[in-house]
Amino acid sequence: PGNIPAGTTSDEIICLTDLLGTCAAIVGAKLPDNAGEDSYNILPALLGQNLNKPVREAIVHHSGSSIFSIRRGQ
Repeated sequence: PGNIPAGTTSDEIICLTDLLGTCAAIVGAKLPDNAGEDSYNILPALLGQNLNKPVREAIVHHSGSSIFSIRRGQ
């Protein structure tokens, strides 16, 4: 509360695995080298900070019915 204004949006490509890295950053924890290798800290994007590059270049989406897609860019 008080850090992310209501209605804030972002076009960053993120996924559920990014919650591990983000929650660790929020509480100031350092993850072990073998934990969350594919988890990115998205807190700067949530806070509306300017990023020099996208958090992720692409992400693979999949469903329980074996449908896959790749999202890259907008």
